[in-house]
Amino acid sequence: TQGVLAVGLAVYDRDGDVVAGISVATTEARMPKERQRKILQLIRKALILLCHKRSRTFTVAQYGQCPKALASATLN
Repeated sequence: TQGVLAVGLAVYDRDGDVVAGISVATTEARMPKERQRKILQLIRKALILLCHKRSRTFTVAQYGQCPKALASATLN
């Protein structure tokens, strides 16, 4: 849809398969570049915390990464 923008991240298992994801969508006017970056940081931190609390080996994507090349996520 024209004028709509979404940012999101996927969660991968140890084989690189997508097992979950989360995104936030709104109008372009409400999400300038700086807000996109902040939302992605918050999503990533929340997903990492959730994955660690679930005591499973999951990896949270970083923007633009290929799932098969991901390293284990940390809070660093």
